[in-house]
Amino acid sequence: IANSNGAQAQLLAPNVGGAGFSPDGSKIAYVSIVDNNQREIWVTDRDGSNKRQMVSLGRPNPKSFGIGQMQWVNDQVLAFQYDRRVQLLDVSAGQQRQLGNWTVDTGRSFVVLPYGQQLALIYGNTLSLVNADGTGYARITDKVTSGEFQWSLDGNWLAYVTGSQHEELWVVDRTGGNARQIATTPYI
Repeated sequence: IANSNGAQAQLLAPNVGGAGFSPDGSKIAYVSIVDNNQREIWVTDRDGSNKRQMVSLGRPNPKSFGIGQMQWVNDQVLAFQYDRRVQLLDVSAGQQRQLGNWTVDTGRSFVVLPYGQQLALIYGNTLSLVNADGTGYARITDKVTSGEFQWSLDGNWLAYVTGSQHEELWVVDRTGGNARQIATTPYI
């Protein structure tokens, strides 16, 4: 970790496979790769103090997809992908649970609403919304052709890319309604 000008760089952990700040900037979650390629999720205060191992996921099975993306839902809950399922980790209580029974794509498969109430999920060509507590699952479209999707900063809109003959940029409100096409770009 370092200041924005690169000064005062400090190694918080060796062999890190991904990291991210909590929304309030007080904590950093990271994946540590330890003996025999075992994966662990750790959380530390931003100054490197108070390091806590939160999850030990063992050595990845060759048929497993292991740990994928990781993103904070709020200052206490971390979402991460493990073996094509979204997991929620309460870092205060040290409790982990699976978010629903949905499988997601590997890679960038979910995005958290800026204020943590909802997640957008992609599996195959399906884009869905779900509340952070696992309720309110809603299928938005089954025409997604790209893993490109993002919430607006105010959390009211979700943009995504779809299309078969050309790429189309769509937006939908966070209730799953008012979907509309914004732009079209031909495939090259």
